[in-house]
Amino acid sequence: MTTKTQLVEDHYSQNTDTEWQRLEKHRTEFAVTLRTLESFLPSPPCSVLDIGGGPGRYAIELAARGYTVTLVDLAAGCLEFAQQKAADAGVQLHDAVQANAMNLDAFGDDGYDAVLLLGPLYHLLTRSERQRAVQEAVRVLKAGGCLFAAFVTRFAPFRYAAKAEPLLV
Repeated sequence: MTTKTQLVEDHYSQNTDTEWQRLEKHRTEFAVTLRTLESFLPSPPCSVLDIGGGPGRYAIELAARGYTVTLVDLAAGCLEFAQQKAADAGVQLHDAVQANAMNLDAFGDDGYDAVLLLGPLYHLLTRSERQRAVQEAVRVLKAGGCLFAAFVTRFAPFRYAAKAEPLLV
């Protein structure tokens, strides 16, 4: 039986370029997020853990700006894609690790100056799953560090559907 986690992993491993292009297509989202990160991140060099960073759009941009970035994602395909994109850009990610946002046992406590949790909360359907992901992000964050988290409301799919296929809604 295929689990929900496996379905998400398979989807993103098979659609890495689509996810990479999403932020190219929605440049405002990327620009606003980067501006927010720039406003609160400590100056480089500092360590950043990008949990659920997918194909590495933010990880690569931050690495290019001098941050030491470790990319974490559930999908191995995204990690491979990100490493190739980083190499193409002449940027080096500190590491790329396959892991679930709810289980970051591969990482010690208090290890990062900043943690990005910009993708996983979209896919965690229960409150306990979301809480676990946030708890893990806080655990690996140094005291006084910055945690950046993003989520969508439960109504976001309806808004997306209305924009994509207005005749269906």
